[in-house]
Amino acid sequence: KTLPRSMIHKYNILHSGAGILPVKGQQIYCHQRSPEKRIFPNLLDMFVGGVSQSGEESRVTASREMSEELNLSSPSSMSEKLFTTTICTSYNRCIVDCFQYDIAPSESSNIILQESEVQWGGFMEEKWIKSAVDAAADPDIIQQLRD
Repeated sequence: KTLPRSMIHKYNILHSGAGILPVKGQQIYCHQRSPEKRIFPNLLDMFVGGVSQSGEESRVTASREMSEELNLSSPSSMSEKLFTTTICTSYNRCIVDCFQYDIAPSESSNIILQESEVQWGGFMEEKWIKSAVDAAADPDIIQQLRD
């Protein structure tokens, strides 16, 4: 028997998930998380991802999350697992398998954001991402990235 997601979060039980780095050429797809998100609200994020369902393989989780969050679903665009990392905070403990999703130029127009999870999103070059990290998500920098 598996625990419901609400119990996993309430008691901060270690669980598994997938993180996917969406890439188009030399650009990375980044988004700002919704303020309603329980985990990392309002922060810039360059990973799409989520919690694995009971017994679900991480690659299946990754494909499901790409489809749910960005409306992209080409299985051949998903890499093999790149690495595994553990997120361990006072409110979230998750073993995350990470993948890369290579977005074909023709797929870019298919992206539809999941409004309940994302405020905005777009492709950014690495230098802009580094600037945002260096500025520790300074609101002025975030506005410059959006413009």
